[in-house]
Amino acid sequence: MELIVAVYDDWGIGCDGTQPVALSADRKFFREQTRGAMVIVGRKTLGDFPGGKPLKNRHNIVITRQNI
Repeated sequence: MELIVAVYDDWGIGCDGTQPVALSADRKFFREQTRGAMVIVGRKTLGDFPGGKPLKNRHNIVITRQNI
């Protein structure tokens, strides 16, 4: 199993719409490494994806507390 995690220096994962990953080189690395893989994100993170849609060519798992 391999894992890519985007966190702040204090291991936080974001709050109030902030994102630990904001560098284009990091985003490119993420795109390349996760193609064809599973991506697990929160509901709000999904909303930040282009068009608010799951990422193409990946198995998207969305975690939420919402009853949907």
